[in-house]
Amino acid sequence: MSRHRVPAQYQTLASRWAIPALAAGGALAIAATVNQLAAWRAERRYPPIGGFLNVDGIRLHYIDKGDGPPVVLIHGAGAMMQDFSLSILHRLTRQHRVIVFDRPGYGYSERPQGRRWTPEAQARVIRAAVTQLGLEQPLIVGHSYGASVALSYAASFPGEIRGIILISGYYFPEFRPAMSAFGALAIPVFGYLVRHSLAPVLSRATMPRLLNRLFGPNPVPSIFVENFPFDLAYRPSQVRAAADDLAGLRPWARRMRRIYSTIGPGTVILAGMVDQIVDPGRHSTRLHRAIPGSIFRAIPGVGHMFHHVRPDLVLDAVAGFDPPVLERARVSAAIS
Repeated sequence: MSRHRVPAQYQTLASRWAIPALAAGGALAIAATVNQLAAWRAERRYPPIGGFLNVDGIRLHYIDKGDGPPVVLIHGAGAMMQDFSLSILHRLTRQHRVIVFDRPGYGYSERPQGRRWTPEAQARVIRAAVTQLGLEQPLIVGHSYGASVALSYAASFPGEIRGIILISGYYFPEFRPAMSAFGALAIPVFGYLVRHSLAPVLSRATMPRLLNRLFGPNPVPSIFVENFPFDLAYRPSQVRAAADDLAGLRPWARRMRRIYSTIGPGTVILAGMVDQIVDPGRHSTRLHRAIPGSIFRAIPGVGHMFHHVRPDLVLDAVAGFDPPVLERARVSAAIS
């Protein structure tokens, strides 16, 4: 029996790359182990701060505080419910029942694989949770990616809510290189390797710069820096959720732009005119023109984290949807 021998040049090439490949594999394995340990430490340091619901087989982490007309707060990509507990939550609870969810895959909410977690899908899950909590005619408030979920909620279940408040949202398909690059972390094999090795390290290194862009030109509040659970955000599971969200944002905007004109009144759009993450002219201004009867407020000198910088304007917008205010508006419209 003849034996086939590997040519000498290929043997040399294989031996040349064997040691670097093994070293790289070992480094990735070590990094993955370190990141897993860091995730466990983060969860011990920052335990759940709310309760849990089982919704459609998904465990959702949520806060339910206050009394009055119900308000649901939906956070953006990469964030958690603490984004609201460090900004507008406690002031809202003085006159409202406020529910804040960790969106699927964030904080302590599950995000099962094998499902497409589009904004529409997340809106359905939140709506099921709202129904389970017995909320009637809630006001839906969404920031950044959360605004996409809020818009999807309004489009799918228009008769079930008082209205929507959209803050610093992305509403029209626009190519964003950074968004596409981060969305690549959702790719099954490549994304898995990077999420469990390099991504948490890079996230820690780049977070100060990202915060400056998120809040800029406004200063980053010390209460946010000192109390937001950044270590939870660096976990590979949450990086995957954020990458998956951003990868699907442009397709969502292409679908939604066709039906904006059907959403109608009951929509308030808030934006900072110097938002460094989402251009308000290309998104918020255009959305106002596309939704008949919508109310738009663009504030000079305010960036992406509108609800931290101008919480008073968000509270004013919420108050405008309270039942007595709505009834006075109906009476006024009837008289005129």
